[in-house]
Amino acid sequence: MTRSFGLHLLHGALAVCAFFLSVGDRQSLAVPIFSYQFASAPPTSWDGTGASGAAVTDLSSAHHDAATTGAPTLSTNVPAGAPANAESLATDGGGMRTNQSALLNNSLIAASGGFKMDAWFNWDGTDNPQHVGKIIDYAGTDYLQIQGMNATPIVRFGFNDDSTIGTHLTAPIVANTWYHVTGVFDTSGHTLGSGSTLTGVATLYLNGVPVGSDTVTKLGVTSVPPGVSGDSFPNRIGVGNFYLVTSASLQFRGYLYNPSVDLIPEPTTLILLGLCFTMSAPMSRVRRG
Repeated sequence: MTRSFGLHLLHGALAVCAFFLSVGDRQSLAVPIFSYQFASAPPTSWDGTGASGAAVTDLSSAHHDAATTGAPTLSTNVPAGAPANAESLATDGGGMRTNQSALLNNSLIAASGGFKMDAWFNWDGTDNPQHVGKIIDYAGTDYLQIQGMNATPIVRFGFNDDSTIGTHLTAPIVANTWYHVTGVFDTSGHTLGSGSTLTGVATLYLNGVPVGSDTVTKLGVTSVPPGVSGDSFPNRIGVGNFYLVTSASLQFRGYLYNPSVDLIPEPTTLILLGLCFTMSAPMSRVRRG
């Protein structure tokens, strides 16, 4: 009797697991948008040669390659603990941007459950006319950047090119110091709203520690005010500079190491899957008994 009951429970748990795996397959693992890594020997995204427009290889499985803008170089100035042959992208003269557009629009984010921007950065203390330096920039709509270099420097996880959105998503920084910055946007189960807007919870991490969270609503197709980009534009992703290749006014000046962007699963899905397999483990022991 006990064995039969345990067997039915096991089958039920496995059925639940199968259900969540089937409906959440795209959410079960992070999906890379790009990962650019630099080294003095292959594999490397770019060997430092070539004029503006040089090919930059995405080393992730997404194969979203990029091209240099301006005149960036490579540097041996890297974070502590990096591999011996690792290099960073020195961006005083330029950066790069993806060849493809619309890699991080709201429909893709909603389908996955969220996204993550991640990079190591070292600001060299140099300002620019706008006092804003782009680390990773998707059309000015979603970005990691430093700002206030002429007054109180901070790093920011920003949205909609609007300083009033995500006021807690900032942290102070100083020049000539390596930081690991991560911006995570979690849809928290929200789907696309009117005009393809998308609401979720954004969190800024600095050196692996969460420093602030805010609920934000990302612009959609029909909700773009004049002068602000959104999902209705054919947007690329800039690294070390603004997404527009012709604009150098928002150039990040310093060093970037291992910049990457990923679509990430909604945490709720992973929790359910974890519970699923936790449940099935003891039930399998009941079955054997």
